[in-house]
Amino acid sequence: MALVNVLGILASGFIVACNLLDWAKSRSLTTCDLILVVFGISSISFECTQLGNIYISELSQGIYDVDAMNPFIYLFLLCTCLTSCWVTACLCVFYCVKIVDINHRLFYWIKLRISKNMPWVLLVIIIGSLTFSVAIDLDLYGESYWNSSANLTANATLISGEMTLKLSYILANVFGFCLPLLLEIASIILILTSLYRHARRMKENASAFSQPRLDAHVGAAKMVGSLLLIFASFLVAECVALTLGKDWANFVLGTFVTFFIPAQTIILIQRTNKLKHKLWKVLTSWRQ
Repeated sequence: MALVNVLGILASGFIVACNLLDWAKSRSLTTCDLILVVFGISSISFECTQLGNIYISELSQGIYDVDAMNPFIYLFLLCTCLTSCWVTACLCVFYCVKIVDINHRLFYWIKLRISKNMPWVLLVIIIGSLTFSVAIDLDLYGESYWNSSANLTANATLISGEMTLKLSYILANVFGFCLPLLLEIASIILILTSLYRHARRMKENASAFSQPRLDAHVGAAKMVGSLLLIFASFLVAECVALTLGKDWANFVLGTFVTFFIPAQTIILIQRTNKLKHKLWKVLTSWRQ
């Protein structure tokens, strides 16, 4: 599992480094690049926290048993995971708003203002994730430390023992995971609907002038669809884990948590032309 974390750090670091280098050259970041930078930083923080959790649990058991350590680790894991989920949903919504054409005043108003207001949205996501994580952490650890069941496993699960019975766990899933999932579902539905209409208009007009826009629709549909598939798989695994015993639940959900963010990072690199081309440049230069 540690190898997956290291690969996730390298992939997320590549996203951040590429966009910051572009910013250093042009002194400006596009809205999409800004979203990717925030996603990359939150992903790196999550992966580093997981690696720290593995190190503490495996190599420093005496330190790991200190009561104050468990809430601290869980807080960072939950906060960074929530941030990554919401930032991914923002990216899907951004692609949807910029590509889809809907004749509605509200949609047109959002399309005009989304780029300008996205930095504030990302700031709200970061502050909201931190605040929400602190509230859940206090609820879970405020009264007791669960004794022996308080320890997070080396897989850094988001579910353990009595946590499934607490209201805070339900709220974390509803506001932290289900709402971003619904935004991604709405985005893919709108993109696919717009793609169908656009392809039909091209067929009726027998024109190739709209081919770049069609390609943009297809690219956005592939990205949002892939991210949605990964996200849905994670939530399905969580639901399945709730029906299992504690040890199996920790194993199943811990495995999906470990692969969840690295999988999203790989998809973003693969589906973003700029990142894909730069990665290809790096790989080809190493071969030489």
